[in-house]
Amino acid sequence: MHMCALVALTAASWGTVLPASAQDFEDPPVFEASRILAPDLLIGAEHQVDERVENDGYMNRYRIHSRFGAFDAQSTAELAIRVREIYAMAKMSELQSSDVFVSAMKKTGSGVVTGVTGIISDPGGSISGAASGVGKLFKRAGAKLAGDPRSESEGSSVSDLIGLENRKREYAADFGVDVYSSNEAMQAQLDRIAAAGYFGGMSTSLAVGAVAGPILTVTGGVDLMGDVFRSTSATDLRLMNREKLASMGVSPDVIDLFIGDRVFSPRHQTLLVAALAQMDGVDGRAHFVKFAVGGEGEDLALFRQRQAQMYAGYHRAVEPIVEFVPFGALVGARTKSGKTVFNAPLDHIAWTSEMSRFLRWADGQVLDAEGKGAARELWITGTMSALAKRRLSELGWTVRENATALVSSGGG
Repeated sequence: MHMCALVALTAASWGTVLPASAQDFEDPPVFEASRILAPDLLIGAEHQVDERVENDGYMNRYRIHSRFGAFDAQSTAELAIRVREIYAMAKMSELQSSDVFVSAMKKTGSGVVTGVTGIISDPGGSISGAASGVGKLFKRAGAKLAGDPRSESEGSSVSDLIGLENRKREYAADFGVDVYSSNEAMQAQLDRIAAAGYFGGMSTSLAVGAVAGPILTVTGGVDLMGDVFRSTSATDLRLMNREKLASMGVSPDVIDLFIGDRVFSPRHQTLLVAALAQMDGVDGRAHFVKFAVGGEGEDLALFRQRQAQMYAGYHRAVEPIVEFVPFGALVGARTKSGKTVFNAPLDHIAWTSEMSRFLRWADGQVLDAEGKGAARELWITGTMSALAKRRLSELGWTVRENATALVSSGGG
């Protein structure tokens, strides 16, 4: 489910909205990448972004070219992820040409490496993950793990048993990428390196040390939870997330649905839950979790994760949030001073008929609950058209653009 489908779903419960004439609306824009992107995201030694960037009224859509193939990105946030991965792949390629890697290959035999990489990538493994540590063994004994399917982004459970997945997580962390990424080209390189490292005795520090220069040279957020993803298996991440959600008062049924949602990678789930956990005492966090379930694509999972981080950043850096409130299939918040805040990690808002209906309906919901004169704010990570800003101002909303700092300060 893309962002436009999410708003359309919300529209099903809108009812009567304020009338708006056709001339109030505008078509989503087409941008020039060179005018909206930071130079290191636009082009570099290993990549180039197409100049034409289409916007659907919410998110920008990018096409990236590299020697590893062409990649699509459904948002600026995903673009930054893909560009980081391209430069990590360049370093992985460099590593595979190094004496360190060649030596490890000689110890293992290329046939072993080739065979094992299929095990890592194959999601059909049936052996349950091996416990690491007595404490974890006892914690798992009483945990409901059998009903938690692996996400679409995970490797096989066979690789957990023989330790390959642990080694793969270590390499991913050292190369600065997400071990659960949907980037198949990068996953293939990680699989090969992890298998050679595991069977050839190549340590991650030695391998990365063999690659000269910085691994990443492009814009991207700081991963505040890197050590967690390096050292914790997907099975234990799910257990940790279950415990945190239960402590927030989320019902067992909703927890089951969220943890079992295969669209969310363990990373998406963990960052989302961590952001909510930072807002200790905030009511209605279960609303956020409930509405996060049932997405139909990785782009929406990333949207939900970043939205949770935005609220956590707002809670800490702007004003304390006291409760979350449902806005159809979306979630807003009320602050300690009584303001209604809607945070959304959107690239660019155009005043389309769909967005107009949603925001006018949301405005009516606020006025019904808080009364005339209620303060309300819309924070987005990107920009908004002049017409959209004017219409929102007429409705009484304060608009805050380019609020990417809220995401990074929200932990992740």
